[in-house]
Amino acid sequence: MKNIFLKALEERNDGLALSILKNKSFDRYFLNENKSLLYWSIYYGCDKVVNTLLEDEKMVQLSEGENLFSAPNCQVLRGPNFLPFAISYTMILDRLLQTENIDFSKISEACTYYILERQSQKKYVPFIPFEEKLRPEHSKYILDFYTKVIENLLSKICSSDCEMPTIIDSDDKSLLYYVTKYGTDVEFDMIMKSKLDINMQFEQDAKNNWVYYGDNMMREWLLENPLTIALGCDDHLGYYTAKKERMNFRRFSTLVFDKRLDSKYVLEAINRICYGEFPLKETLILKILASRDWPNEEIYDKTLLSFAFYGLDKAYRFLLSNPNVGIRTITLELIHEYARRFHKGEPGDVDCCDIKKSEKQEQDIEEVTMQLLITRKDRISEKEMLPYDLIIFNFCCSWSEEFYNNLLEKFENSDLALKIAMDSCFEISEVKTPLRISENFIFYSYRIDHIDKFILQDNEQNRELVSWAKNYTDRLIQEAGYLSSSSENGKVKEKTVTTS
Repeated sequence: MKNIFLKALEERNDGLALSILKNKSFDRYFLNENKSLLYWSIYYGCDKVVNTLLEDEKMVQLSEGENLFSAPNCQVLRGPNFLPFAISYTMILDRLLQTENIDFSKISEACTYYILERQSQKKYVPFIPFEEKLRPEHSKYILDFYTKVIENLLSKICSSDCEMPTIIDSDDKSLLYYVTKYGTDVEFDMIMKSKLDINMQFEQDAKNNWVYYGDNMMREWLLENPLTIALGCDDHLGYYTAKKERMNFRRFSTLVFDKRLDSKYVLEAINRICYGEFPLKETLILKILASRDWPNEEIYDKTLLSFAFYGLDKAYRFLLSNPNVGIRTITLELIHEYARRFHKGEPGDVDCCDIKKSEKQEQDIEEVTMQLLITRKDRISEKEMLPYDLIIFNFCCSWSEEFYNNLLEKFENSDLALKIAMDSCFEISEVKTPLRISENFIFYSYRIDHIDKFILQDNEQNRELVSWAKNYTDRLIQEAGYLSSSSENGKVKEKTVTTS
């Protein structure tokens, strides 16, 4: 009788299925492929059977943990006989939303499911065989069906009687990510007004941050989240540089000026703006900086480094004027060593042009940097900076002359220094910590992110990398003739520092 019941569901024969349910000898509480009969009734769109099973409290308890909202078999909506299924699924989902004892903990996951199904439908229609091609009004009906479902689910998420889970257990991107990427303006506005924890949504995106390179899938430090989507620099779509024409300014502004959003995510968005292509981008950054009360945390080094590299002197001064904003000495040294002389964009990157900094911008940044450095007791001598020079050569420069000349000009035999430095690329595998060499020279990665990842971030991998580089620079010093210009007390700076 079990097989007959399942066959009745598959054929959408509500009458036969209901007659079997009324049979007292029929055990309706068995599982098929670890799913309850309530799940399968929804899957096949048998709305009358669903209504009957929802009245059975034991059946509802049995289905707890199953995502009943994602149960509809949306594949059938792509066929020519989609209309009866769409009508049934609409009635079923409406009934589920009105049932108080249903498990709503996975409703946001279901909402993501329908957003992706709608996006898939948009891509699927052009490839339907000619004889099965949906008429335009049919395709529109299906897309409208998805939109109505999504809005209904978001409405439930926004409602006061639907407490959303705070524990992140999904292996996918957040609902906010997909709404920002594929949703309508109405849907985006709804989720921003919902009870979802916006920072937990961003945290989920960081946790599941995968970037695709050909057939390979790996974690990367260029984070994808709703802000990068709104900026138009979604790595998964191959857009690595934020551009005005790809930016959804309305959604970006809503996100970045939301007081609930943690400052670290706002800073990451600012970093992406720095190497984006926007008119008046420093004006936009200053507006964002002025909109927040920045916390007293060690989270600003990468952003200040970005400001210096891209010549954003006003933003550099403004952020450092905040008493809560600190910057480490190593970051100041890197700004002095590299930022003031860096002018080239990524080689071969059509999305990135040369960086145009005026002499005034460079001097202004250097002045602020030196004012801070002369007060530091933990100054780093030029000789002590050599390991960081080598790390930048190996992991951050993408063979830019501006970068590796900064290393080579410190040695009497620059040709030998270049050979030794390039040999180090092949010896880095001796480091115990895996460093994923293949990722370091991708055209579309950004040097700021590499410097942050391999130098600024305080972790065991970076400490081991610096230790390796210190041992290796001994060979450079001994064989290539190091041209020392430092004293025992630290660097000798021939700079005029003005005070104002």
